[in-house]
Amino acid sequence: MAYQIRQKQRSLYSHLRERTNGYASFEVAPDDSVASIFERVSASNVDKPAIVYDGVPVSYGTLQALANGVAALLGKNAAPHVVLLIDNPFFFAAAVLGALKIKATYIPLDPAFPEMRNARIVECLGEVVVLTESH
Repeated sequence: MAYQIRQKQRSLYSHLRERTNGYASFEVAPDDSVASIFERVSASNVDKPAIVYDGVPVSYGTLQALANGVAALLGKNAAPHVVLLIDNPFFFAAAVLGALKIKATYIPLDPAFPEMRNARIVECLGEVVVLTESH
């Protein structure tokens, strides 16, 4: 099983190396974290779009700044798990990256699901920080 996972990781890293599409290329090592890879990519592509949703782009620099803000907030409220109740894809991506930056586990929950279901999941997790967006 560990061999299969390692093979899939190598395949993913190879795929990442091949898909630069005009963006600055970078080296990816098997022990690199997603957060560290994103930091390097964003430093080289600050003004390029990282996410485009409904025709609206968000640059790597903006997403990095949002993720750093989330990481700073989460770092002050350290918990092993971060629950994400977020619809907006930009904020969701920033929240995931922020959680990864502090090495927390993130648990995405759908805000459209029944409140009791989400509350039960949060209760089972123990110590958590719940990130939501105001509408």
